[in-house]
Amino acid sequence: MSIPKDSTPYDVGYKLLFSNPRIVQDLLEGFVRPEWIDDIDFQTLEPFKASFTTDDLRERHDDSIWRVKMGPDWLYLYLLIEFQSSNTVC
Repeated sequence: MSIPKDSTPYDVGYKLLFSNPRIVQDLLEGFVRPEWIDDIDFQTLEPFKASFTTDDLRERHDDSIWRVKMGPDWLYLYLLIEFQSSNTVC
């Protein structure tokens, strides 16, 4: 896997880590209130296309998008992991 020019070396590792459904489930169970995730069917957890073309024809590649059934409906999860390469605040 090659590292895109605008990425840090960590981006690829974290994208790989959060491409694992069990890791995503653990993340949700660890940080979301239990009453919100009680109705989630983690057996339906699946990655969703994270690359697409915008209306103005630009390519966009998002970090991680997942979908999962919550009751009869699909719930879409957008995971954005952002790391700063310095401690400077802009």
